[in-house]
Amino acid sequence: MSNHAVSSFITVDDYLAGEAESPIKHEYVDGEVFAVGGASDAHVTIAATNLPAIACSIACRNMS
Repeated sequence: MSNHAVSSFITVDDYLAGEAESPIKHEYVDGEVFAVGGASDAHVTIAATNLPAIACSIACRNMS
């Protein structure tokens, strides 16, 4: 018995229709759909708070 992965192409319209009703997020890549993990509220807050400092650090490094 073989373990073949079954892959079926999904149209963009079908993906968008399903994503509108799905409780979890997915990523659409070349006709395939993959479940992706969501971020917690704490993660989003921390990332949003630190993003300006990280961007400034990168920009300042590139200026020198």
